[in-house]
Amino acid sequence: MTNTEITQILNFFLDIYRRQVNCGPGSPAGFEPMDIPCQGSDAIYELRVCRNGNWLTRRMTLGPLGEDSGSKSSCYKVIYDDTLVIKIPPTPITDFNKYLDSIRRERRIADRLTPTVECVTPTLSAILGKVPPFYGKSFASPGDLEDQCIAKLTIMPEYQDHLKIGGGFVFFMNLSKHAFLGQVLADIHEIKNKLKREITAQADILLNPLALGEIYGNQFSPVFFAISDVYKSYEGKLNRILKYTGPYDISAYNKREWFLMHLSEEGTAHSHEYVSPDLLTALNRVLNKTIEENREVVEKYRKVMAAHIYRKTFKQHKEQMGGIIANVLRLLARLRENGVAMRDLKPDNVFIVGDIEGSPLLLTHPEGFDIGLIDFETAVEIRTEAGDPIEQPMLAGTPSYATPSHLFTNELLSRIYTDVGRILHLQDWQAVNSMIYNIITGKRLAQETSKLMPGIVKIIRKSVKKNLPKEALFRHCSQVFWHNASGEFRQKLSNHRQTLQSIQVVIPAEVRRMLFEEAITLRSDIIKRVQAQIHSQDFFKSPKSRRSLIRSSPEVLAQCREKWESGMNAPKLSPSVKTRVIELLENIEFRKRQSEELESVIRLMEQDRPGMTAYELLKLMFSVVFNTMYKAEWGELSDLEKPKSGAKTGGAMITYEETIALEDTITRACIS
Repeated sequence: MTNTEITQILNFFLDIYRRQVNCGPGSPAGFEPMDIPCQGSDAIYELRVCRNGNWLTRRMTLGPLGEDSGSKSSCYKVIYDDTLVIKIPPTPITDFNKYLDSIRRERRIADRLTPTVECVTPTLSAILGKVPPFYGKSFASPGDLEDQCIAKLTIMPEYQDHLKIGGGFVFFMNLSKHAFLGQVLADIHEIKNKLKREITAQADILLNPLALGEIYGNQFSPVFFAISDVYKSYEGKLNRILKYTGPYDISAYNKREWFLMHLSEEGTAHSHEYVSPDLLTALNRVLNKTIEENREVVEKYRKVMAAHIYRKTFKQHKEQMGGIIANVLRLLARLRENGVAMRDLKPDNVFIVGDIEGSPLLLTHPEGFDIGLIDFETAVEIRTEAGDPIEQPMLAGTPSYATPSHLFTNELLSRIYTDVGRILHLQDWQAVNSMIYNIITGKRLAQETSKLMPGIVKIIRKSVKKNLPKEALFRHCSQVFWHNASGEFRQKLSNHRQTLQSIQVVIPAEVRRMLFEEAITLRSDIIKRVQAQIHSQDFFKSPKSRRSLIRSSPEVLAQCREKWESGMNAPKLSPSVKTRVIELLENIEFRKRQSEELESVIRLMEQDRPGMTAYELLKLMFSVVFNTMYKAEWGELSDLEKPKSGAKTGGAMITYEETIALEDTITRACIS
């Protein structure tokens, strides 16, 4: 996404506007950004063309969609009569037939999902319908218009330039009937303008800190008293200025209003019919100086107000969040059922199917709307005819929603995993997990981990040139990625635990089936991993002690571990052996707790209308993806931070006496 592309898009629509108003290509024309607030990174531009000496103008909105992945098309949202999505390929397409083949491929995958999922794919008519000779004409159906466009451009290649930006064909999608999920979430989580409105609405109670405390929390009264003192300081300075500059009819309300404008970062005090420009300049200077001299108090006040706005906004939208999550999960289940992996799911690639403006409460009722799909560039059919290989999809993904498996070929993945189709499907699980977190917090789940992806791409490119072993490369990239991803995931869940646990999601029937099957598969895999780990370690060697470990509950293992950590009633071990034994028990305990949680999920999914908190959903979905994509033989993630010396005991040499003490202790602990 570059300024060059934005300029090219603006010139493209300027040319369309010329044609719509019958201006020749040589007529004067131009565009400029308008100083009008707009959603997110969108901007409003005014297009101007001169016809017969008169300037004609119109406006359009333009903004980038999503993160820049670097390896797939750049996407932009345009509002020009309709809402359009423009997709610019990273490598220009100059052959019209290849361009049509790309459109047909996306349509083929979308047709596989129809009618269970509403899809929007690229069409020629999305843009040609705005250009003469198609502009203003009526057709029996959108399909008829599309057929006419393809036929005309095939026999009259000069019209193909209407589909090109920057010398190559680009893809156009008409989204006029729907709202992007990303746009809906931006509206939900928008705080800045709400905060400004909240602060500027306090003119009548600014001098009453007790009243502020009653509204926003008495525990913050010291902050409100302090901000009231700041206002009095500003008012005193302003009154002294007014005393020496002549009589002005300025009300106390105006004085408070100007102060609150600066306090909310709304801007400078605006003109007043009784205030000269010089006085206005002096007034803003006093306000800026007052705010700067009391920066600490002002920032505390803004934080208190922002926290209040966040809590109020979150409370207002909790039900909507739960409804959206339920339908995002339903979309995932439908993709699974139809054998399609999108591989680039994100809020800017999906849209709400339903009339949000006409039904303000629509999002609180999952059964009243659906989630539709746009952009099938990275999608692939993962259920093929018997014996047919899965088509190689584009090796790309959006960093915040992707995994290393997005960047390696099917051929390589098939040498590492038994089921490539499942890996491609679980790429969508990873994306949906990130979307759930984003729906609730407005933030990215893998914010830091995503920064690794460009480096992984560079390593892959270098390895191709040097012909390095691909399996080892994939293992290394996966170890680094999942080590960071799991750490960031745990930290984010811990930071937002209370918020995530407060969102209850009613699980739709088709999702219930999917979660039930995945929970069973994961639980079976975890049990096998625990057994393999117990039988491969060298601390507890006797069959009896190993059986005790396998049968022991997480609570028993926790008690045993705590004894060794405290040194109470624990065998005498060398520090290195003690550390490794504690780590082993921690790991087995963790996996057994996972197994118990999965057993609860399995029982829950057998109910008619089960509900789960977003916190539980995130944990379950991350576990499914991680335990499938991260191979057990690659070692524990915790081992990545330790020296590579030693064998299965991690370099800790264990004596015969220590072995006897360990065997005896673990057996007694598990029996008791």
